[in-house]
Amino acid sequence: MTIAGYHTIAEVGALLQVLGYRASAVDMARARVVADPWGQTEQGKAWQSAYAAASSSWELAKAAALATIPPPGQVPDPNAVVDVDLLGRDQFDALVAAYKGYSDATRALYEQAPQACWPDFTGEPRPPMPPDWDLDVYQAADAAAKAIEKTEDFFAAHWGLVAAGFGVLLVGLVVVAVRR
Repeated sequence: MTIAGYHTIAEVGALLQVLGYRASAVDMARARVVADPWGQTEQGKAWQSAYAAASSSWELAKAAALATIPPPGQVPDPNAVVDVDLLGRDQFDALVAAYKGYSDATRALYEQAPQACWPDFTGEPRPPMPPDWDLDVYQAADAAAKAIEKTEDFFAAHWGLVAAGFGVLLVGLVVVAVRR
């Protein structure tokens, strides 16, 4: 859930969980690359060098993000407004940027390496998505606007009935006023 464009601590933790799993899968693929004959080729060595840079960048971003997340058991309620961490956007963006190296390394493995070296992402965690209050407010406003448009459309399409209804009401009021 973002609030005014800022990521919450819960979002940073969820992203760290998913990207951490994916980074571990690429780490395990590296072990297969080293053992595979492809790993000794020029392409394999270039990939290992790119992997080392990606791993270093990821570890720095992960350490910075972990410093902003409370220890396990003290993780705040992802739905509470008070959990908004305005610095969370920087940590979130840093994690995404740091993971780009792993993403590039993964793409290179799929394009260049034998299938035996590819990372295995089966079992990737899918953390629950907390509600997005900004989106909820927008959708409620859109629903209200559509309801108003439907009302306007009804009056435009049935103006004769509406006018007759008001006419009957006006005649009724006049009759009541005259009797008094």
